[in-house]
Amino acid sequence: MLSLIFRALLLVLPLSSLASPLTERACSTRSGVTHTFYGFPDNDPPGPATAYNCGGRNNVAGGVGTYTNPLTFASAPGEFTTCEVIYVPYLKKYARFEDYCAQCTTDWQSGK
Repeated sequence: MLSLIFRALLLVLPLSSLASPLTERACSTRSGVTHTFYGFPDNDPPGPATAYNCGGRNNVAGGVGTYTNPLTFASAPGEFTTCEVIYVPYLKKYARFEDYCAQCTTDWQSGK
């Protein structure tokens, strides 16, 4: 499965809004975003394991990109809330923060 690496947030949709009516969602938008795509061979150790267990996936990357079954993405810890769901206009899919990225952490701490 594909883990997506994001260095900045595009559009945040809180996971708690899954149970809320669509009209009640709060969101924000960010620009200047960098996407880097990695697959499970790039994971450390290689494989589909994720750092956080979100949505009952048992720490395994996955998803199809819908709001109820978002893709897995990785980023710097603290940049997103664990299990936070975002919409990625570039992909026209939803993604959930389920893994961390060492390079993202370095970049985020240095202001990149």
